[in-house]
Parts: sequence; structure tokens; C-alpha cells
Amino acid sequence: MWDSAVGGIVTLILSLLVAPLAAHAQPPSQVPRVGVLGERSPTDPFLAAFRQGMRELGYTEGQSIVIEDRYTHGVLDRVPTLAAELLRLKVDVLVVGGTVAAQSAKALTTTVPIVFTRSGDPVGSGLVASLARPGGNATGLSTRVSGLSGKQIEILKTAVPQVSRVAVLYNPVNPSARPALDEMREAARALAVELHVLEVRQPNELASAFSALTAWRAEALLAISEPCSATNSPNLRSWQPRTACRQCTRGGSSWRPVAS
Repeated sequence: MWDSAVGGIVTLILSLLVAPLAAHAQPPSQVPRVGVLGERSPTDPFLAAFRQGMRELGYTEGQSIVIEDRYTHGVLDRVPTLAAELLRLKVDVLVVGGTVAAQSAKALTTTVPIVFTRSGDPVGSGLVASLARPGGNATGLSTRVSGLSGKQIEILKTAVPQVSRVAVLYNPVNPSARPALDEMREAARALAVELHVLEVRQPNELASAFSALTAWRAEALLAISEPCSATNSPNLRSWQPRTACRQCTRGGSSWRPVAS
């Protein structure tokens, strides 16, 4: 399921990417330059699949195409600086990893095409005018599935019926995280589950968040899928309460129980 999802995303990105490059009818001596801005790390499977897809289309990096890549490693505050750096390199197109990166790029240029690989709500966040007719210089894919975050609370309660105190890692800097948190709160109220929201903006705040949820005696930990939590998934696995369920950061849609 993961492989097919990545394959579909790569196919769309490549189709969007090749068109503007071809439209400019660049001379043979000018190698297309692609800027890649990832909100996570160089090991992000989406970006790895992008590179593989380019190779499968016959592009040889460093010869027939140049890829300039920058990564925030989960620190979203770095996005504007890195986006500006890529634009100063005169890239022909920007491939960005999420909503924050796309918003920063769009605020800096109205002429360079922007392809976002995943956005929670591209219309609500102002990236595109509509899903059918994006308009402007940005387009890409939305990974937001309405109701999924609330369903995750339901699955947790089904898997561990006795759970009543759930901590949630939430990054307020990421606009895609707020709708997910709202859904979790609504589902938690219906199931008589108490949520304790821990704001984590950067990886170095995880340690204090773990201390807080331990002091609160959380019975489960949910991490809303976003760059900070995904980049630091090994640290999330290190926290294991007596009974817990946590989100699998790779798929973003599956759960597994953890027993001490």
C-alpha cells in the first residue's frame, strides 16, 4: 500500500515537473535545475522515490538534470531561509515537501512553478484556488483525509478499551496539524477520553514533552503526522507507558499496541 501510494505521487510530480521544463524550450547547453525542499530529512521516502522516478525517465543527475536539495530535519522555522536559498540558485521548478514549505515558496515567487508532494488542505491554506483549477504557480497533491484523525481515536479505544488519558504531540507551526487535532478532540469527547495536547515545534522540545506526558501519567501517545514527529520517530518509540498505542509514522494510517 505504501509503495503504490509513493508510486502514484511520483507519477503526478513528474508529470507536473516535466511540462514546465519543456515549455521553456531550454537550449541543449542549459541543464534544467530542480530545487527540492524537504520538511524532513534526506531519507524521506517521498523524495527518494522522486529521485528514482527521474532516473527511470532517463534523467541522469549531474548530467541531464541538476537537483539542488535542502532539508529542514523537522525544524519548520528553517523553511523560509532554505526556500529563498533555492530560488537564488535560479531553479526552474521547486518540488516541496508539504504545506509550510509550499506556503513559504509561494510567498517568495509568483513565476517559478511549485509542485508540493503533500499538503493537508491546499485550498484552505491558500496554496491553490481550488482542487480542480489550482491557478497561480503552485500545484500538487493533498494527503488530507477528512475524519481520519478522529477514526484513529476510535481505533485506539477499540484496541485498548481501558485507555482514558491520551497525550497528543502537536506542532502549531504546521497548519495541516490543526484540523487533525480538532477531529481528535471531537472524537475524544464522544468516547470520554481525556486529551493532553503537547506542543512540539522542534525536535529539541521532545524531551520536555516526554517528561510532561509522563508526569501527567498518560496511558497512550498519539503523534499527529508531520515533519517534526516523523523525523524523530525513533525518539517516539523510546517512550512506552504501561499500555499504549502509537501512530506508525511511516504509513500515517496504521496503529500497533506497545506492551511494557
